[in-house]
Amino acid sequence: MPNVFPRVAIFCGVLLFCLMTWSQPALAQTAEIDVQGNNISIVDGSTTPNAADGTDFGFVNVNTTSAPHTFTILNTGAGALNISSLTLSGIHNLDFALSGLTTPTTVGAGNSVTFTVDFTPSGIGSRLATVEIISNDPNESPYTFDVMGDGFPPGEQSGFLSIAKTTFPSGGSGFDFIHDIEAPYAFTLDDGMSQLYEVVPGAYTITETVPTGWSLEFVNCFVSQGPGQVAGAGLGGGANYTVNGNSLTVTVAAFESVNCTFFNEENQIDKETQSPNVEAGGVATYTIAITNTFSFDFQGVTITDTLPAGFTYRATVGIAENGVTRNSVTNPAIGDSEL
Repeated sequence: MPNVFPRVAIFCGVLLFCLMTWSQPALAQTAEIDVQGNNISIVDGSTTPNAADGTDFGFVNVNTTSAPHTFTILNTGAGALNISSLTLSGIHNLDFALSGLTTPTTVGAGNSVTFTVDFTPSGIGSRLATVEIISNDPNESPYTFDVMGDGFPPGEQSGFLSIAKTTFPSGGSGFDFIHDIEAPYAFTLDDGMSQLYEVVPGAYTITETVPTGWSLEFVNCFVSQGPGQVAGAGLGGGANYTVNGNSLTVTVAAFESVNCTFFNEENQIDKETQSPNVEAGGVATYTIAITNTFSFDFQGVTITDTLPAGFTYRATVGIAENGVTRNSVTNPAIGDSEL
């Protein structure tokens, strides 16, 4: 912005008495653009369409037009917002259509206008385009965001299955899975990662190999999109699945998107020992209490304890002698202790 200097006027009389006055030009009022879908602000430059704000159109048959998605342009600034153009660009821009707003147009301070986007996929798979708004906003012009949808041939029945991983504490890694979905029938996930498959309708089984030191707490599945429904339109639950040990069997219907998450927690076991004094050559009896401080029951957990130097184990009923270490496979429930 250029320097603004006040205007100064000086009036002097014959007796050298001067009166000085000045005036300050008013600062220019600027516009501020905000674009929303479903009352959710869409970040300028967004390249991650999602169902919540309407930028992801979900599944639509090829050459069939979706329901229109409405977006709102708000002027949250103090000055008038002048919109000079509203356009689509990108590799699949012809699969999307704009309507409802003629440019150029002006949006007053505190006011808004709306426009709609339709999706008519010309081919199968993901289709992507970018909405671009040119205006007099001083720092967000052009204002851009991506929209996308998935095209399916008429009559073809497909769905999506997503397998995700969440660990407690966060940061767990190296969780291996095998499945019967498609070759190579295996994948590995770390905390926060997911694996997505496009599948034909049917039942699929996914089995996790739980790493040493971890337990599978539970598996949860939900439907994020169903046949004939807009993605994210109040859907949740409704998934058809069963869990047997470390294996999940889930059924995916046509045009359905099912999301399943395996929740794992790191094994945390507290040990308490009672160590009496013992003379050389004597016998010491240790009581070791293993307490499950976890949030669910352990199953088949192997507990290993290392002997102090100079000690050996004496055979005990129910626990096989192991020389240097003692291993006991137990199933302690929540809060239980085993000796």
